[in-house]
Amino acid sequence: MSLAWQAKIEFYALILVRVLATLAVLPFYGDRRLPFQLRVGFALIVAGLLFPVVSHQHGLLPRTLPVLFLMVVKEAAVGLLMGFVALLMFMAFQFGGQIVGFQMGFAIVNVIDPQSQQQISLIGSLEYTIAALLFLVLNGHHLLLMALARSFALVPPLSVSPDVEMYGGLVRMTSEVFVIGVRIAAPAMAALLLTNVALSIIARTVPQMNIFIVGFPIGIAVGLAALAFSTPMLVRIFGQLLSRLQLDLAALLAWL
Repeated sequence: MSLAWQAKIEFYALILVRVLATLAVLPFYGDRRLPFQLRVGFALIVAGLLFPVVSHQHGLLPRTLPVLFLMVVKEAAVGLLMGFVALLMFMAFQFGGQIVGFQMGFAIVNVIDPQSQQQISLIGSLEYTIAALLFLVLNGHHLLLMALARSFALVPPLSVSPDVEMYGGLVRMTSEVFVIGVRIAAPAMAALLLTNVALSIIARTVPQMNIFIVGFPIGIAVGLAALAFSTPMLVRIFGQLLSRLQLDLAALLAWL
């Protein structure tokens, strides 16, 4: 095999590592229920599509095994960071759903998340699924693929050098998950608060009524109704998050 073909194969492998690491943390791709062969095949196709776009930017790769191994680790780190920044949007929706589920009385109703293998709230799982669907409907996957292609122009495989400001920026992005989650849960929280106040007044005026038996189904109905009526707001918030994702990914690539 000639050195030119060997260099192309090595560069394609580095592209594949970054693509795999980025996609692995996303909810619809990293889902363990999806066959492993299908996930790897999709990553191979994406890397093949990106290769002609970015192949002209590479030079001669180092021939020593330790340096090549270090480059693979750096590529995986870049991909994981990009996927993590994109994953924060879904985490915000899941956190908002967990708040609503707790207020509705679903604190003990949990399901197993097939991706993280952890128990999450039933409403949190619903909001997580809604976020994944909105990501596809609003062409968030197109945005992420464009960011992947751009990342090889801004951060070539031989030039990964993290800036100190990156750590503070990632902490800021992560902290915003809680703020966005509260915004998502705010309508249902307000409706459930008013419902609890009304039930408290009824309990004081009609002490013979078992308010726990009556209030539990009412809280569930009010919470589900509030979630249904707040769906347009969720679409608007997710659209804002996609716009913010472009800025966050650009900032991350600048830090790298």
